[in-house]
Amino acid sequence: MNAVILAVLVMVGLSLARVSVVFALVAGALVGGLVGGLSLSETLSAFFLHYNIPLVVFGWLAAMTL
Repeated sequence: MNAVILAVLVMVGLSLARVSVVFALVAGALVGGLVGGLSLSETLSAFFLHYNIPLVVFGWLAAMTL
């Protein structure tokens, strides 16, 4: 099975099970990265790099507007 499809199915399944969206996102990213052939350290660095940059930017913008 394609790693992206499996990651999306994990996220959807956890969301339907009423699990926290943040936990579902992290679990889906871990599953997708590991099934896609990345090591655990590569998966975590790729996920947190792409996840934290928008959080920092939008957090800063929100702080400036409030």
